[in-house]
Amino acid sequence: MSDDDLKKGFFFIGLAAIQFGLQPFFVRWYCSNAITSIIVLSAEICKIFVCSLILYVLGDLRSVYSTWTFNNSLRTAGVPAALYAIINVLYQVAYKNLDAVMFNFLNQTKLFWSAVFLWIFLKKPQSHEQIVALIMLTFSAIMLTLGQTDEGADGQPPKNSLLYGIVPVLTGSILSGIATTVSQKVLQNDNKNSYLYTTELAVWGILTLLIYIQFNNEKIGDEGIFKGWTPMTVLPIFTNALGGVFVGLVVKYAGGVRKGFGTVAGMFLTAVLSFVIEYTPFTVSTWIALPLLIASVYIHTSYPYKPPAQPEIDLKKVIIEPLNTAENPHTENQKPEEK
Repeated sequence: MSDDDLKKGFFFIGLAAIQFGLQPFFVRWYCSNAITSIIVLSAEICKIFVCSLILYVLGDLRSVYSTWTFNNSLRTAGVPAALYAIINVLYQVAYKNLDAVMFNFLNQTKLFWSAVFLWIFLKKPQSHEQIVALIMLTFSAIMLTLGQTDEGADGQPPKNSLLYGIVPVLTGSILSGIATTVSQKVLQNDNKNSYLYTTELAVWGILTLLIYIQFNNEKIGDEGIFKGWTPMTVLPIFTNALGGVFVGLVVKYAGGVRKGFGTVAGMFLTAVLSFVIEYTPFTVSTWIALPLLIASVYIHTSYPYKPPAQPEIDLKKVIIEPLNTAENPHTENQKPEEK
């Protein structure tokens, strides 16, 4: 990896950290009164636009899209797209009912579930360090969920609500582990362009959301689909799409391991902004969970599993010497000539 690529990688790590740290605030500030499914639908449309724009700038738009087929797209992107659509709806609900620090912290439990499902379905083992990191991650998540709920105002879900905040984000993390496993299998085995695959996920996700909107009980009312929108509502939608692009560029220029550094930096930023902007004091359990969680993400990304080294085969001992012995069966019994 060249120095220029590494510099670009750390630049995009910084952008990814800023997006990750600010996203919970943007959603709660500018999307709290909007219809959840419409916000998610708009984000998927924005992803298609951003990925297509990037492919156009790179000069790969026509060549990449010319390889697209309906059957292949449905087979590889249909199931994970439906899962990601459900995950995004769950996360939008959780954004509104958890403070930013708790959301970003609990969201990291998807590392645990990704490891579990990758091991079950793709036989991807974890290193000893990664197993320790996953135990630390699980313990920190338990610490965060103990004694964190408030009563809230009349008729409103409580802040850090168990039912409307903690349960949705943890459910989304489990589904994210399944979707990550399926996506990794597709990208590794089919060698599909990542921007094309992101576009396919967005298209199938839109179809899933349209079915969801048709049958759910969210009331659009007289204000239409843009109920609760302000001019600033487009900001979290656009930054959500950019976040996926930043992560892809981090992996390209800095490697998948360093992607975790952006997550850790983003969690630091969320914690600092939560204290500075919203004057949210940390509880004792948060102070315990914070270093555990950051350390677990760092360890898990820094110490990937490495298969045991295979012993070197001495061809002379394995092939040549047995052949010589076979040709001269009495060689070993012969005594050296007397001088």
